[in-house]
Amino acid sequence: MDALTLSRLGVKHTKSAVAESLRINTGYDVTSPVTFYGIVNERCNVKCRQCEYWRLKEYKDEIDDRRMAKCPLERQRICGRIFNQL
Repeated sequence: MDALTLSRLGVKHTKSAVAESLRINTGYDVTSPVTFYGIVNERCNVKCRQCEYWRLKEYKDEIDDRRMAKCPLERQRICGRIFNQL
C-alpha cells in the first residue's frame, strides 16, 4: 500500500474517531449512515432453512404505496447521496 492511500485511510479513521467521540461525550451526532437496509414486507414463500420469516404466525403490515414513494427522499435527506439496489 502506498503512502497516499495510507494517509487517506488515516484521515478517514481520524474523522470517524472524532465524530464518534463527539457523539459519545456531548450527544451531538454528526455521523451519517453508511448503509441503509429496509424490509418492504415480511411475507415470503421461498422457505429457506436459515430464514425465520416464513415461520411467523402474524406479519407486520406492509408499507403502503404513498409511504414507499417517500422512502428514497427520506433516505437522501438523512444520508446525502444514495444508491438503490433492489
